[in-house]
Amino acid sequence: MSALLIVHRRQSAVRVFICQMLVIMGLVFGVLVDTSTADASEQCDAAATEFLRSPSASSLRALNNGDAGSCWNSIGTSNEKLQAMNTLVSNGNHSAAHYLASHLKRLGGGNLEDALIALGQFSEMDMAGFLELTRAHVLTSRESSDALTMLPLSMTDEPKTQLAAMERRRVAATLISQKSLEKYKTVALSEIDQFVTEIKRSQ
Repeated sequence: MSALLIVHRRQSAVRVFICQMLVIMGLVFGVLVDTSTADASEQCDAAATEFLRSPSASSLRALNNGDAGSCWNSIGTSNEKLQAMNTLVSNGNHSAAHYLASHLKRLGGGNLEDALIALGQFSEMDMAGFLELTRAHVLTSRESSDALTMLPLSMTDEPKTQLAAMERRRVAATLISQKSLEKYKTVALSEIDQFVTEIKRSQ
């Protein structure tokens, strides 16, 4: 057997060995990634459950410390959890409002409408907190406007109830005294007054 043939066979054997090792390494890496993803998902599920059970600055940090996309998916893909989040927001919980507002762009259709309605109701409970979300660019000006003028579907054929809700928001905005929110207060009052005019015209 010639020396050239021996060298060729050895090179072929080395190439086969390298390919086999690459395949094995790929499989091992894939298992590690799957395990890591599963662990992250479980951590997010736990963080989301705890936040919805006891929403606070602390549980919000735990939710944000996880993988942002995975943790939002734990809530955003569950109608039950989204409804729970909206309820917390509409009842005036600032941590829940901040988290929901920061993920509005991940919602669409009816889920987005429900979230905006909840944020509008949050403004009645905590107008300063609501305007701060706009000042801090957590809410865009468009999202802020939509939330302020978005009312529950149950009020659709009840203009008096609509006007009462908008009056509550107007009063809440009027009471804002922080200088840092003055500009946003003015815009909010303008949006509210314009919507009130539209409601009265439709009567």
